[in-house]
Amino acid sequence: MRIGFGAPVSGAWATPGNLGRFAALAEKAGYGSLWTFQRLLVPEGSAMEPVYHSVLDPMVALGYAAAVTERIRLGVAVVNMPYESPAIVAKQAASVDVLSGGRLDLGLGIGWMPEEFAMTGGTMSGRGARTAEYLGVLRHLWAGGVSEFHGAHYTVPAGRFAPVPVQRPGPPVLL
Repeated sequence: MRIGFGAPVSGAWATPGNLGRFAALAEKAGYGSLWTFQRLLVPEGSAMEPVYHSVLDPMVALGYAAAVTERIRLGVAVVNMPYESPAIVAKQAASVDVLSGGRLDLGLGIGWMPEEFAMTGGTMSGRGARTAEYLGVLRHLWAGGVSEFHGAHYTVPAGRFAPVPVQRPGPPVLL
């Protein structure tokens, strides 16, 4: 059995020193993975716990953890697809995968908080239907060579995307 931990990416624990030390110690102790998550906004008057009021960007935090580790898997649970372009997520994920030597696990979600949808311009309706196409864009971009994609929701003009992830055909995607 492999055991993973949530990285100190939120609240008072989310400091460079804590994140770096925690990642290095988790790897040294033989743990299997280290995880981050995405929170963009805490709505005014929300009953959300204070630890969620300040959360580091998950992909940036994983890049930071990659710099101080060599073997532990690095995962995000989750990046919410409606909040970010699939091209941006493809680039971020490929970059973390390259910088970590192929250790990224990419968790993707469909979001739930109306205020986060409002601040990102995302649309709550049709999230499920757009998910398959979003994944298609990721796979096309990560394939290497010239990629092109034309869907109902996303378009990628013919071109080259680099770097491609170390893991082929791309990082494991968890939904």
